Amino acid sequence: MSNLYLILFFISFTLFCFYAICFILKSLKSTSNTTLKNIKNKNLYLSVFLFVLITLIFNIIFAFIFLFVAVYVYILQKNKKQQKTETEINKQIVYAIRLFKNSLLSGQTLIQTIDTVAEQIKPPLSNEFKNISQSVSYGINLDDALLKSCQNIKNRQYKLFIDSIRISNITGAKLSDILDKIEQSVNQRISIYSKVETLTAQGKISGTIISIVPVFIVIFVCLAEPDIMGILWTTTLGNLILLVSCIMILTGSFLMSKIAEPDL
Repeated sequence: MSNLYLILFFISFTLFCFYAICFILKSLKSTSNTTLKNIKNKNLYLSVFLFVLITLIFNIIFAFIFLFVAVYVYILQKNKKQQKTETEINKQIVYAIRLFKNSLLSGQTLIQTIDTVAEQIKPPLSNEFKNISQSVSYGINLDDALLKSCQNIKNRQYKLFIDSIRISNITGAKLSDILDKIEQSVNQRISIYSKVETLTAQGKISGTIISIVPVFIVIFVCLAEPDIMGILWTTTLGNLILLVSCIMILTGSFLMSKIAEPDL
């Protein structure tokens, strides 16, 4: 039973540490650059402290297991957040293009149109258009402000939209005609993206199952044969086997999720 308590303690301690780190990372969005740098430094110090603490409580191999799980959870949370943001942008982008086009046709200038779109749509796109308007009011060139906004949001549909505005602003082409074609193209791409997401959902679930099932198997075998599984926790060779298994499980889960991720 002592081996079971050791497993449960390790899992609980690891999850607690990572959820604490993820909670800290979520607060980065509303902070300034100076505060952002300070919090990142604190996260680095916290990670080093946890690594040393686990090394002292268990050994260096368990600390590396903690490290690999930490990196995997961080990447997983970051990808999940990016996918959520991209889904929200895809839901808003068509309406934003249509609103932008109608505002131009009503006789508004380009800057007035940007302000109108910023007021009538929801975040995250509204925040980007507000930033563009504020940047221009501070004396920054419109093309530079649009380019910076395009770099902030990693979305192909949004990039296509912003590029069309930049090209029209430089060449003097009629933007409303360009946006008609952009709207059709974006509609088609979002429709295809949604279908591919549905078709690849099974692969993503398989990647999650790959990383979860071995944990339950280890717990079950520990309950059934604690003497045999105790080798994994009490010997150096067993610790190394546990480390290699952890790396292989996390790598397999990551590759499965990447293979099932559409690139459109």
